Amino acid sequence: MNANRFVIILFLLFPVVISLQLVYGLIVREPYPSFMMPGFSRIDNDGNTYKLIDRKIVLVRQPGDTILYDLDILNTSVSKIAISRMIDLAFFNSGNVKTENSAQKKYYGIIKSAIGPENYKKYILDIRYPPIQEEDLAVFKKWFVNNISKEIIQDHDHLYLRRIEEIRGFKSGETISINTLDEIKLTDG
Repeated sequence: MNANRFVIILFLLFPVVISLQLVYGLIVREPYPSFMMPGFSRIDNDGNTYKLIDRKIVLVRQPGDTILYDLDILNTSVSKIAISRMIDLAFFNSGNVKTENSAQKKYYGIIKSAIGPENYKKYILDIRYPPIQEEDLAVFKKWFVNNISKEIIQDHDHLYLRRIEEIRGFKSGETISINTLDEIKLTDG
């Protein structure tokens, strides 16, 4: 009889546990195990195109003579996603840029309406987008510029960091357009 009672309780609690896990997965962006597939979780598309935001290092040797470098030249064990996030926080002051797709926005809207705007900011936004101390930002900026300077040993007039938006065809993957969103001067030659 006790075994049957345990099975009934487990059967009744299972949907509650799965729902709580889904909410947790949405809040902390845990890709596994959740109902959201991680492969295209942050890409909104209209069936024809999708947008990617990337960061490029721009070396200006002379006016009109520029070379674009990818973040891979930093030769670090830190992932490109983590470096990109830190670049946004340190250089572009956009730590709170929302990267959710439309389905995620709907779920976050439901959570926000359920717990209230104050609790949503305190328990979700402040955890997902933590404030970073000015000293830490200064250390990262110095590290970033020093690493670039070690890798790029060419003479140059200016060194910039550019955030670009690339629009690609959804099925073909071909680049349709590239737009510069922001550009920051890192150093003078």
